[in-house]
Amino acid sequence: MEFLQCKPIGHFCSSQLERYMAPRQADLALIPAGHIALLPDCNFEQALQDLAGFERIWVIYWFHRNLSWKPKVLTPRGGPKRGVFATRSPHRPNPIGMSCVELVAIQGRDVFVGKNDLLDGTPILDIKPYLPYADAFPKSKEGWTESETPGLKYQLKWSDFAHKQAIFIESRAPFKLIQSVELVLRSNPYPFPNHRIKKVAEHEYELACKTWRIFYSIQEDTAIVIKIFSGYDEETLEGKKASKWDDVPLHREFVKEWYEQ
Repeated sequence: MEFLQCKPIGHFCSSQLERYMAPRQADLALIPAGHIALLPDCNFEQALQDLAGFERIWVIYWFHRNLSWKPKVLTPRGGPKRGVFATRSPHRPNPIGMSCVELVAIQGRDVFVGKNDLLDGTPILDIKPYLPYADAFPKSKEGWTESETPGLKYQLKWSDFAHKQAIFIESRAPFKLIQSVELVLRSNPYPFPNHRIKKVAEHEYELACKTWRIFYSIQEDTAIVIKIFSGYDEETLEGKKASKWDDVPLHREFVKEWYEQ
């Protein structure tokens, strides 16, 4: 068959709005809230019957923000490019993803889950129960990843100044800046294509987190956040240049509070 027809059964609802907010594996998430909203008038209420007794489920979904694929990709672990079929990269010939997540509750057509790596609006293709006897093989070989240590490998510290800045931002915007920064820097604080990190000096780096710039240093296995800057230039802050985001007034308030005293 040249083509296969497939359509979403619902969409994912989450506070993880941008790619950099989502972890590379579901269980590494720092922002656990999320649920699947199944479509109405499809008898999905009946389809969900008997699922509540399972502790975990497989969620099959579509990487809707990827428009192309790559035969070899860089991974967040670093090192050489790997064949895409040997990775969990979203850049696939058919951008299908799967995540094993904790099933928290079912309310009508809404399926609430625990830690996850799905973005808000992700099209959901299917839901399946996780069966430990059939799905778990803990002694299986892990290929090129066996020499790697999974999980959040780095410590993260905030200077008092940077932490106060972050609290200032979070108190005025529906954006979990601290959690987003911790997710990236505790996983891999070094420059990587999808991390939006650049080196600015010896042992000093800058992370672009949405429209904010996080300046930090690295000492052995610890990333230390020193201060936060606005990611907008003067023309945007003065209203001479447009932004696709609606947070320019907050940036003006931030600059006045922290850098014009």
